[in-house]
Parts: sequence; C-alpha cells; structure tokens
Amino acid sequence: MRSSVTANGFRHNDPRFLPSQVRFRKSRNRRSQMRQLSRTELIAVLLAVLLGVSGAFAGGRREAPAEDFPLQIVGAWAREVGSSGGNTGVYLSIGNPSQNSDRLLVADTDVARATELHTHIMDGGMARMRQVPEIVIPPNEIVELAPGGLHVMLIGVESPLRRGAVIDLTLTFEVAGTVSIVVPVRAAAEAMGH
Repeated sequence: MRSSVTANGFRHNDPRFLPSQVRFRKSRNRRSQMRQLSRTELIAVLLAVLLGVSGAFAGGRREAPAEDFPLQIVGAWAREVGSSGGNTGVYLSIGNPSQNSDRLLVADTDVARATELHTHIMDGGMARMRQVPEIVIPPNEIVELAPGGLHVMLIGVESPLRRGAVIDLTLTFEVAGTVSIVVPVRAAAEAMGH
C-alpha cells in the first residue's frame, strides 16, 4: 500500500486519506466516446463544490472552507430512519495530521431535536450507548466514528431520513474550529457493507 505525506508532514497508509485522483470509466452507450464519472465520483465532486460555496457564505463564523480545514474528515454517512421522532447515528473518520491533539466538542444539525456525541459501553453483558462530553482526536491519528463505537447521535429527527437524502452537519473542534459537512443518508443494509 502507498504511503502519503501531506503538506504538513502527516504520514499515513490509510487509502481514504491518499490524494484523490479522478478516474474515468467508459460509458455504457457504445456509440458515445465520452467518458462518465462514476456516481460516487460525481457526488464527491458536487459535495466538494457545495462545501466550498458554503464556506464562502459563512459570514462572521469561525468556519473554514473544507479544503482549508486543518483536520481531514472523510467517509461521513448517516443511517436511514423511517419515521419522524426517531433516532439515528452519523459516522465518519477524522484524521489529525498535526502534532497537537484536538477535541470534537459539539455536533449540530437542523434535522433533529438534539445532537449528541455518543459511545457504546458494555454494561452487564449488554452494549449500551452513553453520551460523552467530547471526542479526543490525538495527533497524527485517525479516529473512527463507526457503528458500535463512537458516533454522532441525532435524537428526534424532524422527518424521515431516506436513502439518498443528505443532511448538513456542523462540527466544532476545540483547536481547529468549526466546519460544516454534507452527510449522505444510507440504507441500514447498505451501511453495514461500508
């Protein structure tokens, strides 16, 4: 596996954090000589554009455009929830290429009554979710927010979140500041294969 070093010297082998390259694939239409971006690549490009535009309109908030944000946030997704008032989790990976620790302090969205940082603990042989005050992001490490572990909990969603929808999520870090990301919603079965 290739190793990558970012501009600030962060070295890692995780393929999700390697420099992205746009790959093209042949169109299914044999008459067409044009090449198409895959659906995933197209979504990634659109999200990058949207994040850049949202950073430009941030006003007086201490919010960095995604491409300038000091932490690397990738693979964000939310689990589908079929009814209003239900709860769901948001999962993502946070890479910290700096020499200093940071902490995720707050997550916020308009699609739920409350947003909390959670983890799972074993209590009497049962896995239970517990709210945590923060999530530490150690220097030169990647912290995974994943099912069965650390995650962002959306409590009391205001309307069903269906596969293919997207939600805006704002993350506030102690050192890095605030960044808004777009989170795609996935079906539970699709998410398990992620």
